[in-house]
Amino acid sequence: MFDKTHSEPANWIQKKIGIVNLDMYASYVVGAEVKILKGPLIGATGVIQSVDTDNGVVKVAAMFFGRQHIVDIPFQDVEKIEL
Repeated sequence: MFDKTHSEPANWIQKKIGIVNLDMYASYVVGAEVKILKGPLIGATGVIQSVDTDNGVVKVAAMFFGRQHIVDIPFQDVEKIEL
């Protein structure tokens, strides 16, 4: 089912199937809030600390175990939270 909250449906679909291109990184900037979609931190939110387009990874500051941790998350495993 398509989530109509995404402003760029083609990019959203491509990310879901693992296709990532450099244009998709444009809206993911340092300071943006994101939700983690996969892995052990699924459902957690955090703030982007850096974007590594070469490796397809964003560093996210997320709270877990009562402390803030910086974690590397594959780009396709995060979703920007629109306020």
